[in-house]
Amino acid sequence: MQQDALNSDPGDDARSDTPTKAAHPLSCDQCRQRKVRCDRGIPCGPCSRRREQCVYPTSAKPRAKRQRALVSDGYESKIDHLSVKLDKVLASIENLESSFGQIDTSAPSTRTNLAENTPLSLAGSALLHKTPVEDHSGSELQRDAVLATQAAFATKFAQKAVDSSHLLQVSPDVRPCLNALRDELKERGPGHGDPKPPETRGISAGASQHHFTLPPIQLAMAAIHKLKESSRLRFCWCMEIDVGQFVDYFFTVYSGTPSLADLIIVHCGLHNLLVPYGNQQKDKTSQDNIKSQAALCQQNLESILANLPFSIPSTYDFALALLMATTYFVQRCSMSQAWSYLAAAAQICLTLGYHREVPSKPEKKQERQRRVRLFWLVYIMDKLLALRLNRPSLLRDRDITVSYESYGETAVDSSLPIAPKWIKMGMLYGRIYDEIFSPGALLQPSTPRETRARELAVELDCLFDSKDPVEESFMEELPEHPDDLLPRLVKRADRISHLAIITLIYRSIQPSSNTGSAFCNECLSSAKQCLEEHKEAFSLLQDAEPSTVELYVQWALLAAPFVPFIVLFCHAIETRDPSHLENLSAVVRALQILPRETPDIYGKQRRVFELMYSVACKYVDESGSSQHQHQHGRPFFGVLLAEAGVPILGETQMNTEMQSFDTQMEYGLDVQIGGMDLRQEGIFWGDLEGLNSSEEFGSWFQPSNFGDRQ
Repeated sequence: MQQDALNSDPGDDARSDTPTKAAHPLSCDQCRQRKVRCDRGIPCGPCSRRREQCVYPTSAKPRAKRQRALVSDGYESKIDHLSVKLDKVLASIENLESSFGQIDTSAPSTRTNLAENTPLSLAGSALLHKTPVEDHSGSELQRDAVLATQAAFATKFAQKAVDSSHLLQVSPDVRPCLNALRDELKERGPGHGDPKPPETRGISAGASQHHFTLPPIQLAMAAIHKLKESSRLRFCWCMEIDVGQFVDYFFTVYSGTPSLADLIIVHCGLHNLLVPYGNQQKDKTSQDNIKSQAALCQQNLESILANLPFSIPSTYDFALALLMATTYFVQRCSMSQAWSYLAAAAQICLTLGYHREVPSKPEKKQERQRRVRLFWLVYIMDKLLALRLNRPSLLRDRDITVSYESYGETAVDSSLPIAPKWIKMGMLYGRIYDEIFSPGALLQPSTPRETRARELAVELDCLFDSKDPVEESFMEELPEHPDDLLPRLVKRADRISHLAIITLIYRSIQPSSNTGSAFCNECLSSAKQCLEEHKEAFSLLQDAEPSTVELYVQWALLAAPFVPFIVLFCHAIETRDPSHLENLSAVVRALQILPRETPDIYGKQRRVFELMYSVACKYVDESGSSQHQHQHGRPFFGVLLAEAGVPILGETQMNTEMQSFDTQMEYGLDVQIGGMDLRQEGIFWGDLEGLNSSEEFGSWFQPSNFGDRQ
């Protein structure tokens, strides 16, 4: 009875006092079709109420027999192989997570993880894996087309002079030095004693929230507080941003949800701040700790920059971030990388209409000042890098309508001002390429091109010597005490960089018929004056701080193509005049006293200049030069061509064709002197003739440019 009650319909029990018959194991067909509850009676309650025939299935449907899938031995081995690989991947991920956020440094560090100290979480920017970066100190030096072509000419020049050593009584030590120079230029990749650059970490665009490891906020705030008080620190810091504006980005990164632009700005600012701030510390432990934090910022910055998305939002923040990244790579002499980020920043400025006087939408006074300031900083950097890399500029003057005359009168939030004089010099830099060195200018006759070159040199000299109130006030605020060497070195570095540009301009002018040289008198004069200025500055460098020395070298020797060294090197070989050696030596010694922490590329340039100086020292022989000139009575080039079997040219024709040789060499054209194709005669060793205006800095360090043609 109890079993029947359990299997019966409760509704039927309420209507009937008679016991139901035994329940069927399955529901009837009618209930199954109507999808109602069946009490499995015979007949069931629902069918009885509807007075329908209650029919049950005769038996349960037999369940299909399961069969094991046939798996061959090949499939089994593949599955096992995939399982092993998956285990390795999981183990690698666990190892990365355990070592997440750590940087190997020789000094102890008190780094603070933001997950423990601040509520910052960076969505979409998880650091998932380490990507080793190749050492680019030898094979991928950032490129400088102007310096590359001039160095190629100088090296070929010295090589040919050594080949005529039996006429010029050259010391037997010259050839080994020249071979060492050639070997140094051929060196490639790591393994030459240079430290490798820091590793970068890949950033996954779809990663979950993770945390960057940043310097402790107490240390960062102490450095920012010192920055506000010290005009010297502000001068060595960032031109692109004001301290107050940087503090806003700083707190966004440390306490909010920052964008990639915020991260780039803060990491650039902290790295540029912690390096000089650490140098001011007297305690060695504090110095090491702050330097380790600066290295941490550098690693994070390079990781972010190396993994930027292809499509970048066109915003003011991203334009500012990319400009700061450009300055970072310029300071490391990575000109090719700097150009890439500058191109993106310039494109954003054009997209947002920063180059126009009338904005596309209403803007506040502070917004206008900041966007105009940002645009002109991008403009100045564009003109300087374009001339450095021998490329057309990104921002064309005919497209710009925004005014600059009144901008320098007021600065934004006490930021360092931009002098209108600097903007005008940038305009002249753009004209130097367009009117002298561009492919279109090279196709024009030499006479009008030389006339424009002289006019540009005079115009640039007049502008450099002119007075600018904004520039003068900028320099007056720099010194903190009378014994500070920084103001004097900055002024000399500015003049040395200017003279290097003047020398470059005069290099495009053919020498007169009575010089007997490959260089015109103006070119030689400006090169000598440039190195004389540097020699006087070197006496100050010996007592300067390491950071001041590095700033001077960046500004004086690396900001512009340092052609004067190449010109005087060739002139010393040409005339065998020992008076030029002292000026060449000053350049080498300045590079030798650079701090050890400087980028590897500085050491590469130092070694090349050292070897060139050594070649010049061993080649120059005053007595031999006098004797040779007396005996042969013809210019040095006459000796070289006579030894090569070329008919001796008249003096005028000789100078003209050698200048033509230099221009053809610089831009990769067919090189001929006196009807002889130098490419066919094998005067070039290796593939120096392959250098052209599309080559960039470092191409003359690559073995592909010096090895035998296959």
